[in-house]
Amino acid sequence: MAIRTNLFTGFTRRNMAVTPPKRWRNVSALPCKQPTTLCAEVTSTMPINAGDTAWVLVATGLVFLMLPGVAFLEAGFLRAKNVVSTMMQVFTAAFLVSIIYIIIGFTLSFGPDQGGILGGLSFLGLRDVDGNAWAGTTIPGLLYFAFQLMFAAVTVALVTGAIAERMRYLSFFIFVAVFVFIYAFPAHWVWGGGWLARLGVVDFAGSIVVHITAGVASIVAALMLGRRIGFGQPGLEGHNLSLGALGGFLLWFGWFGFNGGSALAANGVAATALVNTNMAAASGAFAAIMMTWSRFGKPSLVMGINGSLAGMAAVTGGAGYVSPISALVIGVVAGLLMVLGMRLVKGKLGVDDALDVSCIHGIPGIWGALAVGLFADGRLGNVTGLFAGGGLRQLAVQGVGSLVVLALVGGLSFAVLFALKRAGVLRPNTADELVGLDIADHREKAYA
Repeated sequence: MAIRTNLFTGFTRRNMAVTPPKRWRNVSALPCKQPTTLCAEVTSTMPINAGDTAWVLVATGLVFLMLPGVAFLEAGFLRAKNVVSTMMQVFTAAFLVSIIYIIIGFTLSFGPDQGGILGGLSFLGLRDVDGNAWAGTTIPGLLYFAFQLMFAAVTVALVTGAIAERMRYLSFFIFVAVFVFIYAFPAHWVWGGGWLARLGVVDFAGSIVVHITAGVASIVAALMLGRRIGFGQPGLEGHNLSLGALGGFLLWFGWFGFNGGSALAANGVAATALVNTNMAAASGAFAAIMMTWSRFGKPSLVMGINGSLAGMAAVTGGAGYVSPISALVIGVVAGLLMVLGMRLVKGKLGVDDALDVSCIHGIPGIWGALAVGLFADGRLGNVTGLFAGGGLRQLAVQGVGSLVVLALVGGLSFAVLFALKRAGVLRPNTADELVGLDIADHREKAYA
C-alpha cells in the first residue's frame, strides 16, 4: 500500500502531473521514461486493492445512473410528443457508445501514445486489458475501461439536450458513431498522456474532456439544425417538471461517482472530490435561484436544477485539486454564468439550444477549467493556482487546453453535421416535427 500512497502523492487521477505515463496493461509494462520517483515505483507490479476496486465499481454504476438522469431531465423539460424520441437518443448513447468504445474508442483514448495525438491500437477490442492492475492504479484494467466508458457515454448523452425535438434518429445514430472518435482526441490529449497533459493541463474528472466537449458540440448542433418551429413563442415549455426534477436528483447523485470515482481509489482524494461536488451543486443552485428570483419575483425549480448542474460541471475539473470553500465559490460563479449565458445564447443571439446544454455544461466547463488555475492549492500533484501563490502558468495552460478542445470538437462536429445536412437527413420535415418525433420516428407514444 505504500507504493500506491507514494504514487498518488505526486500524480493525479488521470493525467499524471507533468509527464504522464503511457497507459499499458499493468504497471510492470510501463517504460521507464518518467521522473525517477515514478519509475522506481511503477516498475513493481501493484497489487489489486479490494477497497479501491469496490469503490470504483460503485462509482461506475453511479456514473451509469447519470444516463437515466439525463433522459428523465430532458423528457420532463420537453414537450410530451418528443419524450420517446429523447429517451431513445439517450438509450442509443448507452448502447452504441458501449459497442464502439470496446472495439476502438478505448484504445484511441488510452492506448500507447502516438505523437501526443491519439492512442495506438494495442488495446483494440480490449486486447491485453484484463483483471491485472491498470497502470498507476490498484484497480483491474477492465474496471478502468468500464469507468472510462461511462464518461464517453455521458458526454454523448448530454448533447441530446441541444438537438431535442428536431433531429432525425438516423442522423443522430450516425452522429453518435462518429462522435466517439471525436471524443477520443480530448480524452487522449488530457487523460491518455497526450500533448495537453505534457503541457501541464489537468482535468480531474472532465470540465474540459466532458463538459466543454459536450457544450461546444451542442452549440454547433443547435446552429446547424436551426430553431424549432415556434421558437420564442409560448408552447415550448416542458410538460412534466416532476419528471425533470427526478432526473436532476439522479444526476446530482450520480455525480458523486463521476467525480469521487475519478480518484480511482478509496482515499482522501475521493472524499475531497465528493464533498466538493456537493458544495458546487448547492452553491450553483443557490446562485441561479437567487438571480432569477430577484429578476422575475419567483424562485424557479428549473433554474435551480440547471444551476446545480452548472456548478457540478464547473467543479468537475478541479474536484480533487481545490478546497470545499473554493468549490462553493466555483459553484456560485458557474450558476451566475449559466443564467447570463442563457440570456445571451437564446435571448440575444436567438440560438435554439433546446435545453441550454452550452450554457449548463459548456460555459461552466470553461470556467471550471480556468478555476483550477486560480484555486488549486497544491493538495494533489503539486498543482497550484494563482490564489495559492502558483503564478499564472497553470491558468494559462488551462486556457490553452480549453481553447484547443473548443476548436477541435467544434470543427469536427460541424463537419459531421454539415455532411448530414447536405445528405438531407439531419432534420425532419415540418409535418413530422409538428406531430412529434415520437410518432414520426418511432411510432410510439410515451403516454396512452
